Amino acid sequence: MQTRDLDYFQSVATLKSFSQAAQAHHVSQPTITLAIKRLEAAFDTTLFIRDQQHHAIQLTDSGEHLLIHANRILAEMTEADREIRALLAPTISLGLPPIIGRYFFPQFVAQLNQAGILPKITTSTTGSGRLLQLLVTGAINIALIAHTPQADLSNQWNQVGHKQLLASYPFTIIDSKTHPFFPNKQVLTPSDLKQVPIINLSDDFIHASVLDYYLQSDSITANVIFTASEIDILKETVSQGLGVGLLTSLATNPNDNIVAHPITFSEPVAFNIYLVTRKGYVLNPAERQLADFFIN
Repeated sequence: MQTRDLDYFQSVATLKSFSQAAQAHHVSQPTITLAIKRLEAAFDTTLFIRDQQHHAIQLTDSGEHLLIHANRILAEMTEADREIRALLAPTISLGLPPIIGRYFFPQFVAQLNQAGILPKITTSTTGSGRLLQLLVTGAINIALIAHTPQADLSNQWNQVGHKQLLASYPFTIIDSKTHPFFPNKQVLTPSDLKQVPIINLSDDFIHASVLDYYLQSDSITANVIFTASEIDILKETVSQGLGVGLLTSLATNPNDNIVAHPITFSEPVAFNIYLVTRKGYVLNPAERQLADFFIN
C-alpha cells in the first residue's frame, strides 16, 4: 500500500469528487481511480458508493473507517517529515518569552557564542503561555518558559516533555520612587493591595494569573486601572505614581524609577524559568547541544 493512495483517497472523500481530487493533485482522473481500486483490493471492500445518475459519491461504512485512519496516518507522515528535516538541520528554533529574552538569556550569550551554539539559534518571541501551546501542538520543539505552578490553571504543563528548572526569581510589588503608595513599608502582603490602583500586565505574561492568585487568596477584588502589553510600559506607568504592579525581581534594576517591595505570603510563589522540550520529540544535535549547555 502506498501512502500516496491514501492521500488521493482522503482528497476524494473530502471533495466528494474524483475529478476535483485529480485537479487538486495535478494528476489525471484515471490515476485517482486506480489508487482507489488498489485500496479497495487491499482491504477487500468497497470504499465509495457512486451515484452515476446524479454524479455524486459518498463513503461506505468501510470508507468512513478508513478515512479516520488515513487522516491519522497522513498527519503522522507529515510530522515525521518535519521532524526528520529538523533532525538534519543544524539550527535551533528557540521559544523565548520577552522577560526571559531580555533579562535572563543575555547573560549566557557570550558562552553560547564561544561554544558555537549562538549562530545556530533563531528565536520565536511570545509569552510563556503561548509558547506552551506551541510546544503542545508541535509548532516548536524547545523553549525557555516561565512557570508558576500555583497560578497555572491549564493542563498543558503536563503535556510537554522534559522540564529542567534553571532559575527562580521572586515576585515583587513595584511602586513609584517619587509618588509612592507605600512610602513607609518595605515588605508587602496581598492584603495591602486592597483599593490600591493596579497596573497589570497582559495575559501574555504569567504575571496576570499570579496576581489573580495572590488577590483571590485574600478575596480581594482587583482595582486594575490599566493593562500594559510591555514591561517598559508597566514600569513607566508605575513610576508616574498611577498605580502599583506585580513584577518578577528578574526584570527590575536600580536604574528604574521604581521601588520593588518583597511580598510575604503563606507559600513561596516564584517566577521559575524552565528549559522545556516537546513531548515525544527527539532533539536534533544542535538542540541537544543547547539543552546540554543549560542543564550542565
